[in-house]
Amino acid sequence: VTFDLTTNAAAGGDVYVAGQSGGLNSVKTGYMIHAASANLAIQPEGFGLQGASVSQTSGGPFTINAPYNGIADNVGTESTTYAPVFSSVAPISGGVATLNLLAKSASSDPASQDYKEVLVFVASASF
Repeated sequence: VTFDLTTNAAAGGDVYVAGQSGGLNSVKTGYMIHAASANLAIQPEGFGLQGASVSQTSGGPFTINAPYNGIADNVGTESTTYAPVFSSVAPISGGVATLNLLAKSASSDPASQDYKEVLVFVASASF
């Protein structure tokens, strides 16, 4: 997922995320793979977000906030409460951020083709 941000707001701006369910939910099976801040390489299952890159033409800097700033298989959780994934503390021009969505299922999870999550992203200037 890629985001663009340009703002002349004195305190910069943020890109927030919130989810509808707090994980990947299957209506068909009634099972959820819960969102987590974790290293998916060592967890039996999980779902999360990982900031992949940020850049700006000028201003900023545009940064990836913890816990979304993990590397390899480390992800940050999402929940039904908005959390800032990317931020700039000063005016920014040409801000570009990329976000990965990573999921891992356990071999015991019920198989289904309807696992889903609805994510809402909001970009907001900070005056």
